[in-house]
Amino acid sequence: LIINTSAALVRLYTFDFVEFQAFGELKQHILEHTKPGDTLFGDSNTATLLALAANRDIALNFPDTNIQVFESKVVSLEDTIKELKASPPALVIIRPTRGIGALEQFTGYLEQDCTQEKHAKDQLQGDFLVYGCR
Repeated sequence: LIINTSAALVRLYTFDFVEFQAFGELKQHILEHTKPGDTLFGDSNTATLLALAANRDIALNFPDTNIQVFESKVVSLEDTIKELKASPPALVIIRPTRGIGALEQFTGYLEQDCTQEKHAKDQLQGDFLVYGCR
């Protein structure tokens, strides 16, 4: 059990977070297109990690954008979108078809209120889209 847990933790750390292929490219985009005090929002795994790496805050103080939070109605997606429109994040990072990026209502908000600035590809994690929403 300890070996399996250790292996799972190493995989989670290495592949799902810090060392994913597009990390440096996305971090650089954030550093070049935001300033201290700007906020990020988006994919619960990626946006939070990138916010930490770039020393940026998470919009609405809401890091857990896991799709289940919205699908279970624990948090209202409609209310979250209203709050984002009232106080737009500088950038939103999503993985299309995964997590919050799979919710049509959320991607509709991005298409209407934001502009796609970047498309990064990662062999293991797939595509990342970065939207500017100021």
